[in-house]
Amino acid sequence: ISQSDKPWFLTALTISTHRPFEAVPDAYINRHKHRSRAHNAYAYADKSLASFLEPLKQRGYLDNTLVIITNDEVRGEANKSMQGLLSRSHGILYILTPDRVKQSIKTVFGQTDLMISILDYLDLPIDHYIAGRSLFRAVSKFQPFMMAHVYPKLLFIMPEPNYLIKCRVLLMACS
Repeated sequence: ISQSDKPWFLTALTISTHRPFEAVPDAYINRHKHRSRAHNAYAYADKSLASFLEPLKQRGYLDNTLVIITNDEVRGEANKSMQGLLSRSHGILYILTPDRVKQSIKTVFGQTDLMISILDYLDLPIDHYIAGRSLFRAVSKFQPFMMAHVYPKLLFIMPEPNYLIKCRVLLMACS
């Protein structure tokens, strides 16, 4: 990185935080036997993330780097009730900007918003065919929202506030 004057992009995916939570080193698990496998996996991912970010901070890369940390899916327990499905369908999103402006997003958002957010932050053109909205701009009105839950193979569509449509993944049998 230090030998290039060009922008760079990195995607890192962890398998330690996915079922069956077996990708955590035994030495780490043995030090924390009182924790569940999932708890050890999440704690190990946190530790690994800190080990990744600290050298970037020490070398000054975070002064001009946009860091986005998010999950790729939800916890995965299949719960038949609507409330159970939705309560397990939330994720995390942490964006570390060079200017360190603190912002809390109080509306529903999804991974479809990441591409537009990155383009917006970098002040690059946004094609009108790209789905989503920028997380760096305040939302003044409700925007329709869609999310999938992979384990029970369901798709949720919220076309207006307080109205939720649940469909099987292939958009058959919506209710």
